[in-house]
Amino acid sequence: MPPQSAEVVNAFSKMTSADGMNADGRVAILVSGMLSKLQAQRISDNPLVKSFNDEAEARAWLAEPI
Repeated sequence: MPPQSAEVVNAFSKMTSADGMNADGRVAILVSGMLSKLQAQRISDNPLVKSFNDEAEARAWLAEPI
């Protein structure tokens, strides 16, 4: 995903907060660039949400037990 506006960042932050997510799952955010990865990491401090540049790494993390 490309870098997002402040409005999108705020909405995404609320959506990925611990209160906004189902605790039974994880969310992997696959990005193509470092700027997008840094923004995605900054958006959510939820340990169930993580950003990746590599799809195989993202899938492996998603498959790990919680």
